[in-house]
Amino acid sequence: MNALIDNDPEDSRRREFRQQIDAAKARLPLPHLMELLDDGDHAHTSACCPFHFDEHPSFSVFETADGHWRWNCFAGCGSGDEIDYLLLREELTKAEAIAEYLRLADEFGEDKEP
Repeated sequence: MNALIDNDPEDSRRREFRQQIDAAKARLPLPHLMELLDDGDHAHTSACCPFHFDEHPSFSVFETADGHWRWNCFAGCGSGDEIDYLLLREELTKAEAIAEYLRLADEFGEDKEP
């Protein structure tokens, strides 16, 4: 059965797409994306949230143990990765956010492999 799954063209396309996103995240990690979007002041472990009026820091950007970047608003705006940040900030659909993130990574990302 694994041989059937491994030969599934749809699975192959998903893997290739996932690899493309992972490579983009290596080139344009969340703190760099936020800087590019003029949100660099919020790219810290404790900051005011860029998504709502915030008198007290409720926003955090952090690197996980496996090297991925995440953000979280403890006041309830959400949490996620680079794509989720772009989705919420620019009010995009998931597909639009992925396409825009890949474009930004190609145009402004650092040239390094994951």
